[in-house]
Amino acid sequence: MRILVTGATGYIGSRVARRLHAKGHAIVAAVRDEASARRLRDMEVPAEPLRASLDDVEVLAEAARAADAAVHIAFEMRGAISGQRWRRSGAWRRPSSRRSPGRASP
Repeated sequence: MRILVTGATGYIGSRVARRLHAKGHAIVAAVRDEASARRLRDMEVPAEPLRASLDDVEVLAEAARAADAAVHIAFEMRGAISGQRWRRSGAWRRPSSRRSPGRASP
């Protein structure tokens, strides 16, 4: 099978891509830029790089249509805060400005 993998340069994604390749599948790995493509090669992930960010919806949709399966493991780190910082911030406790605590959303 031909499998599209997003996040193939990450800790989990690289292992998934290697495991799928070991099972005989052809891997297409979405990479943001040339540096990510180099990282893919340096990590010895046997995959065909596809230049696309998570914002490139059309490119990813076409790649998914051309593949037999897709594994989406990518996570966008820009602007993300760690779980620990998120818990400390109390953001999870703040009610939405559109509704008050204790009331169901419309």
